[in-house]
Amino acid sequence: MERNMRFARHLGRRAARCICGLTLLFLGVALAGCAFEGADTQAATTEVATTEAATSESSSTSAAATAAGATPVQQHGALHVDGTSIKDEHGDTFQVKGVSTHGLAWFPQYANEEAFSTWRDWGANTIRLALYTEESGGYCTVDDAGKANLLTTLEDAVDAVTRAGMYVIIDWHTLSDSDPTTNEDAAKEFFSTVSARYAGQDNVIYEICNEPNGSTTWEQVRAYAEAVLPSVRANAPDALVAVGTPTWCQDVDAVASDPVDDANVVYTLHFYAATHGQAVRDKLTAALDAGTPVLVSEFGICDASGNGSIDSDSANAWLDLLDERGVGYVCWNLSNKDEASALLKSTCAATGGWGDDDLSAEGTWYKARLGGAGDASTAVASGGSGTVVAGSASSGNDSTVVATLTPGSTWEADGKQYAQYSLTVANNGRGDATGWGIAVTFQDAVEVSDGWCADCSVDGSTLTVKPASYVATLTAGASTSQIGFIVCGDQAPAVSSVTVTDA
Repeated sequence: MERNMRFARHLGRRAARCICGLTLLFLGVALAGCAFEGADTQAATTEVATTEAATSESSSTSAAATAAGATPVQQHGALHVDGTSIKDEHGDTFQVKGVSTHGLAWFPQYANEEAFSTWRDWGANTIRLALYTEESGGYCTVDDAGKANLLTTLEDAVDAVTRAGMYVIIDWHTLSDSDPTTNEDAAKEFFSTVSARYAGQDNVIYEICNEPNGSTTWEQVRAYAEAVLPSVRANAPDALVAVGTPTWCQDVDAVASDPVDDANVVYTLHFYAATHGQAVRDKLTAALDAGTPVLVSEFGICDASGNGSIDSDSANAWLDLLDERGVGYVCWNLSNKDEASALLKSTCAATGGWGDDDLSAEGTWYKARLGGAGDASTAVASGGSGTVVAGSASSGNDSTVVATLTPGSTWEADGKQYAQYSLTVANNGRGDATGWGIAVTFQDAVEVSDGWCADCSVDGSTLTVKPASYVATLTAGASTSQIGFIVCGDQAPAVSSVTVTDA
């Protein structure tokens, strides 16, 4: 009965939107002969079309976004669960693709509209706002004034996401508290407050517990969810809600036998590609096959610590599966923290509007997977593991040169960190490839220690590779794996990008 009632409310919302759309159509005809400026008319129309998800402060921004193309929220409206899928207001499957902030208490500078819009322009449609609970500075560790400050930071961030026309996940980031019932009363109060503020907005998703862990069971998480959900439903009966699963959100397959009694809930799975491989992917597949709707609300391409080596092969296998099954995903984390899971380099001071040189290894990889601006064929690897791939047309002679860079051994000597790499270069085009080169950019300055089958030189952090004459010409379909080099630096060499260039 409850599921039917929610579906009826959903249909009612869609009907109201249709009526609103007809009203706007007739209004546009009536105003066609009036002496309004075109920009003013467009701004007015945009404001009406986005009433549920925008304030008067956001109207000019929304108008500009409409002029350039509809934002994700304008295109898709309210989201709901249908079977194992998230669907939009038109009944079409919607795949969340987003980035998560780090803790708002620690990195609030990245919670701004320019930052969010930059990732939107690169292909993201969702921002996850991580509000830690039990960690130092977390919501449940500070006094009332501290809570008020965190709420203000959160509200400003939600408003910034809304102005960018994106979906926003409000994440109650349980972690060291392990069992979410530890702060259940605080969670009820928090979600009652924020759901009341955003009750009229279609773009808000509530993630009521981040990563249950330790000995916490699914039965405990389910009981917590059903205790906290009424705080959301009292104000936002149709909002999408995400619920964590045990073992740091890996046991999503445990849900099917006893799901939460709510029709619009999705269950979260988290992975870090260098730690979590096929066994956890099998859990995802089992959950979906059993009818459990899943959202990957957090992932990284390094190990589970958020640092260490990157495994782009595992990461690509993960996203290939998620794309195939239509499961959404959100990448951790939007900060310049000196760790592998940060999307920005630790040396980057900008808080928005970034260029490719500002992105970390993970940031470069994720931007490429989203298919945004720049060289979307570039993926990256760091710390001596994984594979780096870059593709580019060469010389305009109907050839396409693709380079695969594979890290090998790493070692320390004389106070320097060394890393060995090998290159496989292939011509996937129809004509001969000549006059090509490879540029490898590292996160820090490096020196060339050795190179073979190529002339290797360094300018700061960029290594230029010019092939020896006997491997420089590649006929159509041919490849060479003879080129390699060793570099060293004060820091462990970590690749930011690989580009095929004209030699």
